[in-house]
Amino acid sequence: MTTWQSLLYCAAADVTLERIRNLVGVTGTESLTVEFKEGGSTATIPECPAALANTHGGLILVGITDQKREIVGVPREAMAHVADVLATHLESPDWPIELIEVPLGDERPDRFVLVIRINRETAPRPVFVQRKGLSWAPVRMPGSTRQATRDELYALFTEPGPGDVPDHQWDFNRPDIPQAQDGGKDSAVDLVMLSGLRVPVGPAAWGRPLSQRAITGLATSLDRSPLAKALFDLTGRAQADVESFHPEGLANRSNIATLVWRLQPPAPVPFEMIARIEVPGHYGRSHVGALEFSLTMVSRLTAWLNAGRSSTPPPPLKRRMEIAEWAALLDSIAATLTSPEVLGPVADLAAIDTITIRQPRVLHLVSGPPMSDLLPPLHPIRDGGVSHGAHMLADPELDLSNPPGRTSQPVAHSDGSRRRTARHGAAGRGDASLTCSGSSDHVEPPRA
Repeated sequence: MTTWQSLLYCAAADVTLERIRNLVGVTGTESLTVEFKEGGSTATIPECPAALANTHGGLILVGITDQKREIVGVPREAMAHVADVLATHLESPDWPIELIEVPLGDERPDRFVLVIRINRETAPRPVFVQRKGLSWAPVRMPGSTRQATRDELYALFTEPGPGDVPDHQWDFNRPDIPQAQDGGKDSAVDLVMLSGLRVPVGPAAWGRPLSQRAITGLATSLDRSPLAKALFDLTGRAQADVESFHPEGLANRSNIATLVWRLQPPAPVPFEMIARIEVPGHYGRSHVGALEFSLTMVSRLTAWLNAGRSSTPPPPLKRRMEIAEWAALLDSIAATLTSPEVLGPVADLAAIDTITIRQPRVLHLVSGPPMSDLLPPLHPIRDGGVSHGAHMLADPELDLSNPPGRTSQPVAHSDGSRRRTARHGAAGRGDASLTCSGSSDHVEPPRA
């Protein structure tokens, strides 16, 4: 099925007549994001892109009748005419609206469907229409367009424009070591890893309750995720030893869901994962325009291996993960957060197409013991201090959904330095390397 978002964000060459026909067939009669126009009338063309930009973004398809949805096309000169009208009547006139001509084919070689794509992320705040010396800001409503209210105008003026959103708003805060029953930090925790997605929501998800069907689908997908497999490999446990993703803790509310997965028994649990989903538009979150999906992994692997062993003698085991194991673990988190099986339910919860979901941007790693106790034997850098984790930023130019993109990722540390990790290849080959640092310390591989 073709969605309006897939046509909005795809390459211009992928906007085809077949996909337009598909979209026409599935679009309802009062769409908030798709407008059909038979011709390029000067009277109504300018207000449509302005209203879409001031609301949810969307598509205007010129050359399709509004009522019967017949594809009749417009002549080639319609594109120049529409472009001129938009430049004349829209403020700001330098806003780069994208117009795409799609030919109707050999039967009507002189006719085209003109696709106008309105990407809200690149539009100014707000967009005004100028008519006879007056300016007004239209907004999109089901079946109509109206003037923005005073509150809506205020929200549009104060909303950050393109390029104004600071990077930290697309990050997740670093996690904390979980608390023990006495209120202090849980000394059994080796490390906590956190990453996630911030997903723009469609109009159908704004302020709506979370779909329990989609939550169940997400839980099932996470149970089968690459991260779950990597944790099984680190313990050698079987599927029968796992408590699958399920709601836990505070009761799930209509806009928040928390799912927990853990390997068990016996205690202490070697690994557990916590998935948390929250949608915007509810009380206290009306200013947030994105669904938040975070995935946290907590490791107590060392304590699990030492369960039942006395401290002296013999000394407790110290579980250091091999480089290939670290590589497989980091790789599995990125693979999980970019897998179609996980992104599908997330997109369903956000009422959008998966094409609009950005890649995970940040991975936090926080350790209980010093990182040197968890990594393979390393020589510390002199006067480097003690590292308790890393803050890793993904390179947006690399595709995390495929292995070459993941293995080529650089690591941006919390001190602002950047080191490129070696390409780790397939897990178990032993040709991987890992570099971690804290705010003032570094570690390096042992010298020959």
